[in-house]
Amino acid sequence: MTFVTPSVGSITFGLNGVALVKQHRGRYTSDEDLYSLTRDYTRAALLHRISINGGSMVPPKYVYADGRMHVDWTAYDAEVGPFLNGSGLPDNWPLHGAKETSAELRTLSAFESEEQQELYWAEWIAHFQQKGWQDRLFLYLWDEPAAADFGKVLERGRAALRADPQIRNLVTVPFTSKLAEVVQIWVPLINCLERKSFADKYCADTPPLDVYSNEIRLGKKVWFYQSCASHGCNEPGGDYFSGWPSYMIDASGPANRAMQWIAWKYGMDGELYYSMDEAYQQNDPWSDNRLFGGNGDGTLFYPGRPSRIGGHTDIPIESIRLKLIREGMEDFEYLALLARLKGRDAADRYAGRIVKKTYLWEADPETFLKVRQELGETLSRLAQSPLAHGDAQ
Repeated sequence: MTFVTPSVGSITFGLNGVALVKQHRGRYTSDEDLYSLTRDYTRAALLHRISINGGSMVPPKYVYADGRMHVDWTAYDAEVGPFLNGSGLPDNWPLHGAKETSAELRTLSAFESEEQQELYWAEWIAHFQQKGWQDRLFLYLWDEPAAADFGKVLERGRAALRADPQIRNLVTVPFTSKLAEVVQIWVPLINCLERKSFADKYCADTPPLDVYSNEIRLGKKVWFYQSCASHGCNEPGGDYFSGWPSYMIDASGPANRAMQWIAWKYGMDGELYYSMDEAYQQNDPWSDNRLFGGNGDGTLFYPGRPSRIGGHTDIPIESIRLKLIREGMEDFEYLALLARLKGRDAADRYAGRIVKKTYLWEADPETFLKVRQELGETLSRLAQSPLAHGDAQ
């Protein structure tokens, strides 16, 4: 059966293929190794309900002549196409047929002219429309812009929309009317959905939650993300940093798993995380995973080198944290199935037993397991009901 993984609407976690090669081979060896290792890690991520962005990070090559843009999609489609089409996992693997829920528009750092840049972006939209992938494409317009950057964000966003009004610009920022004309996917930090403290230096301009409801009515999307703001970005800790969900090694299991329950409660359309192999670029993750004040920040894999694990094949080793994130994704799928069969209120009641606020959720693993089991038993009973095969609401 072919399906788009029904977890949080869109998932995009960063993956740096060049860093994979350097960790597994000791240096950059070849494009063949780049694409092979990227494929293996992309498969492992998809098995955990996660779509990657970055990958090989190689933008499609282009030729511009006489005012026309020609893009060579051969290498890109070979790398990314199977995961968007549902053939990226072998036939005998679990979740065969799963498709990635998102894909970033890879762009070059500089073009000779603004016209070339816009034509290049327009070719992406045309290609994704032709392939039937357009609903998953986004342009990562700007990462965490400061107010001083807003002019540049607007300039770049307007250029993208001139290229094609269907481009979906993603910006990691809470809603602000100053950028609303160019943003189609808002991605606020989880700390900025609602304020925990009036002394919150990370989210001084937290908007009311209902502004996102209005944006959704306008056809826009709202994703969210976590960062070192959840544990302290190389700074002393304090009460503010307690209570947030976390993908750190020394966080609790429920902290690794809570993000997707929060996504359900707050109606998030997707989740972004900046990297799954950040430490690969700087250290040996087996001995040093600490970045930005967090133990494991941005690193959810370990390099399975034969010299370390035995055997003859390099493989990705998934962290326990990644397994717990997958559990959270599956929890979300349970909630989505229950809402489909019994209505949103029924699912909300279960979610309410786990999450009160973004920084206040159930910390007892046994309670998580109990609620998950009850959800599964409820779904099993409903699946036997005639309504499950009809127009259940």
